Amino acid sequence: VTGMSPLSPYLNLDPRYLVQDTDEFILPTGANKTRGRFELAFFTIGGCCMTGAAFGALNGLRLGLKETQNMAWSKPRNVQILNMVTRQGALWANTLGSL
Repeated sequence: VTGMSPLSPYLNLDPRYLVQDTDEFILPTGANKTRGRFELAFFTIGGCCMTGAAFGALNGLRLGLKETQNMAWSKPRNVQILNMVTRQGALWANTLGSL
């Protein structure tokens, strides 16, 4: 084919087809390009879950240190504190994510 400059002898393709001059996404006819209600809801739910997990972890650390204050620093105490942090973090993340 004359006038074409193929990329390689094995790939006989006009490079003009590879140029991206339009948008990357195909939108339905008449659709606007703003984010929809559900897309924003995913961001909000994720933010609430992360905030709840951070708050619950701090609360679990406080409760774990308070409940094990008469124990010596040892592996059982560390495991107990870690359990409280994990449990409280999951509880608060679930609660705020549901809200």
